[in-house]
Amino acid sequence: MKMKAFWCVSYILFYPLTAYIFCRNGKIETIGYGFIGGTLDMTCNITNPSIQKNASDIKFSCKDTELNNTFILGEMSKKLVLELTGPEMNQAQIYCQVYNPNFICIDSRIIYVEYAPQNITDISCVSHEWDVFLGCSWRHSVEYLNRSNIQVKSRWKSNYIQDYVDCSESSHSYCNLRQPNNFSGKLMTISIEVKNTKLNASTTRTFEFDANKIVKPPPLKAIVYEILNSTCISLNWMNECPHRKKNVNVTYESEWQDPKEIVRYFIVEKDSYVNRTVCGLFPYTKYTFNFTVYPEYGGYASEAISIITEKTRSSGTISGKVWVSVDTQISLGNSQLVYPV
Repeated sequence: MKMKAFWCVSYILFYPLTAYIFCRNGKIETIGYGFIGGTLDMTCNITNPSIQKNASDIKFSCKDTELNNTFILGEMSKKLVLELTGPEMNQAQIYCQVYNPNFICIDSRIIYVEYAPQNITDISCVSHEWDVFLGCSWRHSVEYLNRSNIQVKSRWKSNYIQDYVDCSESSHSYCNLRQPNNFSGKLMTISIEVKNTKLNASTTRTFEFDANKIVKPPPLKAIVYEILNSTCISLNWMNECPHRKKNVNVTYESEWQDPKEIVRYFIVEKDSYVNRTVCGLFPYTKYTFNFTVYPEYGGYASEAISIITEKTRSSGTISGKVWVSVDTQISLGNSQLVYPV
């Protein structure tokens, strides 16, 4: 007979004190822990000889709800196959009782439930600056009730190194691999095992990534601008990782103009310093230049760098520099130097 799908959280503090003191007329045998969606066996044995009842008189209940799906095991023993229907059953208190003619408590147990280990499904991996470190983060498909019983083990290998290696740093939701030159340009495999240590149950899933296609390059550094005249500005910058081929996107805008793309160009190897001159600008106007770096084979954009120039002039030059500034807009005055933030 299917049990009623109504459950209670333990009300130990509100149960009569006498029930707690005298609920020692037998014993409920169970591991007291199971997976949601499964079942939990609970066996109640009457051990007090003064109770003139047998197994057919034993009742199981949670709060005021009788639990069915029971089986007689012996003269003084009865088993309950408890269906663990949901997380609301965690810390529910189950009672074993007989009626004589009032209810006499035989024993009670608090049970605990947990989600069975689930495979990781939502994962994102980034190769930071090609070979600085490779990092993956993920979300679990369920919110485990007690993470102290959930162990997550993540390991890496490549198509050149067949043996898995442990992550340099890891947790329940991320793994970083810091082994320069061991993964750049390679096909990488990450194995993620989710294990319930209490019941020794686990599940494992592997993911494959082309390290070339998940690169996030570093932003540009040492950006220098110089106002040449009322309509032209010279831009200079330094590339991080100059031996890596990449694309740089530069746009500019002002209060008079919508954003325009100056250039999206391919940087060949050993291009450490780049100069571009932009003309056709409005006189006496401040401009915002935005710089973003993209990897050669696809992946992630770098952090964006933005600089705001002084107004263009008809004579003389004004220059400014930006060494490092991530996700920050900077207003530069005449010959002003901005240091890392």
